[in-house]
Amino acid sequence: MTAFRALETSIGADLAEFSRLLWARRLPHRIFDEASGQQVLMVAREEHVALVRDLYARWRSGELSVQDSAAATSIGLAERVAGLWRAQPLTLGVIVLSVLGGALCSFDTELRWLHWFTFSDFQVVGRRLVFESAAASQARGQYWRLLSPVFLHFGVLHLAFNLLWYWEFGRRLERVRGRMTALAVLLITGVGGNIAQYMIDGSVLFGGLSGVIYGLLGYAWMWTRLSGDRRLA
Repeated sequence: MTAFRALETSIGADLAEFSRLLWARRLPHRIFDEASGQQVLMVAREEHVALVRDLYARWRSGELSVQDSAAATSIGLAERVAGLWRAQPLTLGVIVLSVLGGALCSFDTELRWLHWFTFSDFQVVGRRLVFESAAASQARGQYWRLLSPVFLHFGVLHLAFNLLWYWEFGRRLERVRGRMTALAVLLITGVGGNIAQYMIDGSVLFGGLSGVIYGLLGYAWMWTRLSGDRRLA
């Protein structure tokens, strides 16, 4: 199991109360002594490293104590969410946009807003949808349409399935290879998949993260095979 070094102190430092504070906030950790004479605190998740260091500084200054476990737990939840946003903003951003896109598909029954996010624009004429060409939409500078369909989901199961897999592979890629690489993979696979869908099917009413997820799987497979680094496997 992968662990991350959050703190290093002298062996004489008493971390018992600080450890209780971390457990009150449901932050799993382990403390052990090294032969070099240091005491090390390890955490299971990389996004907890900065949070633990901040809590330690506040605890040392007397700002924090373990007096009210219930309050500490509620505070810890907010801090963990904030730490997760700091560590993996792209992954969580994609998830939030996908949830909003799914809500739009479900509740915009009069199609007043949905047409802004499909691969090309359309109008409702009577009971028919009249689509303009993708080239016409792009000519009007609506370049976001190349990517925006990946955030549209036309059912709860479709949304839940895609978010589950994107959370699993997207956050791993962002943590291991960095935010810019994760963004590049999202843009290349999202835009490329949307263009391919449009060229093959001809329809513009499509959406979902499936193409991006397959792209993530392909990238993880190639990176593992070429580098030997199995953190994406």
